[in-house]
Amino acid sequence: MSQGSLHTLASFYGSRSKEVFRVAAHSLTISFSNSSELAPLENSPVAFEEDRFRFHSYEDFEAGCDMKGDLFDVIGHLKLVNGQSLNERPFIDDAELATTRRILVHVQSHEGPVMKLYLWDQVAFDFCRKFRSSENTPSVILVTTVYPKRLGGTLALTSMASSRVLLDYDVQPTKEYIGWLGSNPDIAKQVNADVVTKTETLTIGEIFSYMKHEAAKDAFFVCTATIDDVVQDSPWYYIACGGCKTKTTKWPTSLMCAKCGKNDVTGEPQYEL
Repeated sequence: MSQGSLHTLASFYGSRSKEVFRVAAHSLTISFSNSSELAPLENSPVAFEEDRFRFHSYEDFEAGCDMKGDLFDVIGHLKLVNGQSLNERPFIDDAELATTRRILVHVQSHEGPVMKLYLWDQVAFDFCRKFRSSENTPSVILVTTVYPKRLGGTLALTSMASSRVLLDYDVQPTKEYIGWLGSNPDIAKQVNADVVTKTETLTIGEIFSYMKHEAAKDAFFVCTATIDDVVQDSPWYYIACGGCKTKTTKWPTSLMCAKCGKNDVTGEPQYEL
């Protein structure tokens, strides 16, 4: 398979799309099975758009914050990369990236407020690769399927496993944004220092103590720790029901929760501490 290619699919599972973290507005989800057959399709009678984005503004993300609903796309111009302005090309430390597996950028969509955008894992590495390979310092970023969350009382966007990073001239919307930015140079120069927060170092005991407070539900922690011991043959997480948090039973295409009595629940990882 390659980007932009068309295929026919035979012998697959079909189910109703989940209602949380949807990456598209489709009502049905297709899943591959062991007997699935995929074949290239030439001269399709149906025309498909090469790219179809679902952009949200700051106000849209604010309204859907922490709702676990559909995942939308964000486009804007970069203000900071890991706390560094774009006046000089920002430096991304490989050792730090390998440890944290995270890049924090501040992005402003047109004339809206500046938003924090956390890029995680492979998305962070993809951004780093694209950013470094650009001849000039990139100014426009587009990230698909981001999740809006309130961290410390402030709106922040975080990438998901399905997210893609696109810069400057990668796709038509970024090209058009480059044109808009060129017509509004004063917008690009604006910097709001209030969106930059100071990193605080806490012990595990202090984190657990803080988590007992009501305000902890809005908190966000990035932990760097040393592993003292690994208990062999001991599971460290399980997939729980998103409603009652009870361990689920995995079926071929769904998760079952015995406590809720449902055969198709949304799962979320629960970690053994």
